[in-house]
Amino acid sequence: MPLRKPHSKSRYGCDQCRKRRVKCDENPPRCSNCISRNEVCQFSRIAPSKTNSTPLATPSPPTDPTRANIDAEGRSRTQDSEYSEWISGTIRSRELALMHQWCCYTYECTSPQWHRILKEWVGREMISCDFLMASVFAFSSFHLAANALDDISELATVRKYVSIGLEYQDRALNGLQNALSAITKDNAGSILFSSIMVAACAVISSMLPTGPQDQSRSAALALLPLVDHIKSIEFVKTQTLPLLQGGGIGKYVDSNYQNPKINHKLCVDELRRLNKFTPPEDRGIYEDAISSLEKVARTNDTIGEWIADAGLEFLGGLRKEETIALAIYMHWCVLLDKLEGNWWAKFVGRRVVAELSDFLQHKGPEWRPILVWCRTEVGLPIADSGS
Repeated sequence: MPLRKPHSKSRYGCDQCRKRRVKCDENPPRCSNCISRNEVCQFSRIAPSKTNSTPLATPSPPTDPTRANIDAEGRSRTQDSEYSEWISGTIRSRELALMHQWCCYTYECTSPQWHRILKEWVGREMISCDFLMASVFAFSSFHLAANALDDISELATVRKYVSIGLEYQDRALNGLQNALSAITKDNAGSILFSSIMVAACAVISSMLPTGPQDQSRSAALALLPLVDHIKSIEFVKTQTLPLLQGGGIGKYVDSNYQNPKINHKLCVDELRRLNKFTPPEDRGIYEDAISSLEKVARTNDTIGEWIADAGLEFLGGLRKEETIALAIYMHWCVLLDKLEGNWWAKFVGRRVVAELSDFLQHKGPEWRPILVWCRTEVGLPIADSGS
């Protein structure tokens, strides 16, 4: 009697693969087929092994500091293969890995002023607040993706991190929207910090690859929606900060912290020189933008929010790709890169500088000094002037 042929079909494949009658790798939140086709992936059937895993079967994050630590750029040096194994494993092991990433690395790659509140207060509150925990997991997933992005051999891992980050970003956004309709003293802090992380995730995720068929997306344009996110956060602050006054959250903030100063004078002078060639009717718009940028750089205060205060006419010039507007915008992205400890600001700032400097080098030799200055400031190589 012949041996029974082993079952080769996927019993717990996603809805899309079962509909197309193709084998699924049964790897939520998005299987490899849906990633390659850039489709929404849904699992109506959940494999028992992915829901009934025991604590003994859950891999533990590495604790050896020689295998996982923070480098001078604020990036976590983890063994990507191990993280990839956790992320593709059970939901429990995935979330343990993301919790480990947050508690050991991601919280520390933000402004030093917020280290304690992110590690201690957010770390405690997210245990009882689903949308805050989802925000932390999304932010940590995108941090892992951004760290691995420079290595072309890690693109599959990057896409997996991005897919997981998007899943948690959606969960966080849905929970946050429900919470905003009933803000209380108990949930005000969770709403505020979740809003900030969700806004950062929305910008970061738009600059990361999600599938093999990804087309090149403009990092400069992807950053513009930050204007609306900043305005939304300002609204959330007006609703939550009064409820947090006098509460226990204040003891976690380092009120004595001062932002380091940034040397910006050389680039500002060059911007003003270039603005002299702008049509007279637009010159005042860009002079105002340069002056406001000079002010926030001098005080190193609210640098991240500058784009929301630059004015509608300046934003209009950006969208029309006016050369001087792009040069000012690139200068702001240099300042983002200089924000101490902010991994996401460095990530988006450096990518926009790289993109805009490549664009400006074709606009004439008069733009070369400013693009050389900007690329040097963020640590990018300088191409030969003849290339």
